[in-house]
Amino acid sequence: MYGRKVKLRFLFVVLILITLILTAFLVLKSLEENVDEMKLKKILLIGTGEAATLVAKSLTKRGYPFFISSRTVERSTSFSKTVGGKPVDFNSILTGFENYDIVFVATTAPYFLVTFERIQKALETKKSGMMILDLSNPRTVDEKVAELRGIKLMNIDQIAEMVDKNMRSRIGQKNSAEEIIKEELPVLEATMKRLEAEPIVKDVFKSTDAIRIKELEKALSMLGELNDSQKKIIEELSKSVAENIMSTPMNNLRKETEHGNSDIVNAASKLFNFKKEDN
Repeated sequence: MYGRKVKLRFLFVVLILITLILTAFLVLKSLEENVDEMKLKKILLIGTGEAATLVAKSLTKRGYPFFISSRTVERSTSFSKTVGGKPVDFNSILTGFENYDIVFVATTAPYFLVTFERIQKALETKKSGMMILDLSNPRTVDEKVAELRGIKLMNIDQIAEMVDKNMRSRIGQKNSAEEIIKEELPVLEATMKRLEAEPIVKDVFKSTDAIRIKELEKALSMLGELNDSQKKIIEELSKSVAENIMSTPMNNLRKETEHGNSDIVNAASKLFNFKKEDN
């Protein structure tokens, strides 16, 4: 039996998920109402976390093709197989924003990924404007980007305000919050099932990274004197190898859990010696 803390945590997660689902739904609804020929627009999603997952599912559900990018190609590829989207190289998108019309940014990076300089350079060759939606907390899009001609930027606070106004305007109408949740219920149910695997996934990645760092330090000491550039190459290689090995099985675990296969969670717990927290 779950303890009180676990129950409260569960309810808190449910509330967050409902908020994210409402946000994803209403943001896309607003885009459909204000952007001409939405399906012809090139859409980019940066990030592979929970917020990015819900945006990706909403895009896929509505039949909108999109590109997905993360720090490693392996993670983007694994994400695309599970949720949808076409993976693109992370470095190529940072220098090629002119290729996209709508950009969703949903990462946990502690710095600006989308900078004023990058978007300014993109506009030198881009004939049309661009809409950028920053769902990150903290923000990962430089607010100065909004000063550029042809750029429409919305950060998480502005999106939350838009959602609130939208919901207030829908009170008493058919498309109330209850109706929206009902419509998006399959996404919510799948996400709730997926959450069962998340503690294991996080624990495995944490353990894998600890082993990677330990072995990396050992290898660097054996290699002797290296310059910073060489060390960086070796470190990135170690990250890529670890990511490549673990991403596919972990995303397969998430996918099977979404489909209601709870047996695989028990098997994974035994395989990775994961002990579930009960209080």
